[in-house]
Amino acid sequence: MSRVYAMTPITEAIFQTPETEAKGIRLLAPDVEIFIAAALGCRERVETLLKRVPALATVRTPEGKTLLRVAAQHARYDVAALLLAHGAEIDERNGWGETLLHWAAQRGTPDLVRFLLAHGADPDARDLWGKTPLDRALDAGRRDLARLLQVPKALCFSGQPILCDL
Repeated sequence: MSRVYAMTPITEAIFQTPETEAKGIRLLAPDVEIFIAAALGCRERVETLLKRVPALATVRTPEGKTLLRVAAQHARYDVAALLLAHGAEIDERNGWGETLLHWAAQRGTPDLVRFLLAHGADPDARDLWGKTPLDRALDAGRRDLARLLQVPKALCFSGQPILCDL
């Protein structure tokens, strides 16, 4: 099912048409455009930009936020899976040594934690303070997420992405 978005001058600038591109009009840099498209869940546009500039899969904001982190934090799992298929790293770290799974364990949803585990995120990764995602979930009182992080690795790391239901 495709989504329909109302086009305003800003969204028109973000999602340029072939006509504007044919005229050589570049309204946004591709690295800015792909972050907006990922946050909005516009998988087709992200894919088009990745085909044009493959290195965008690993681009970071000036603050160090990756495209994968933006897509996952906005629950755009189809975009996140696309980015992983194009070379984004599931266990990328921010300036505090946190992986996306650390963030998800503290502030995320069960679906996000399941997605990350199913795609090979390391539940034993330690941040700069020596904390694992499980530690973060327990510190935040997120017992629901802590249970997911305690699933035996053999169930989640069988080589194929699966969603672990508990």
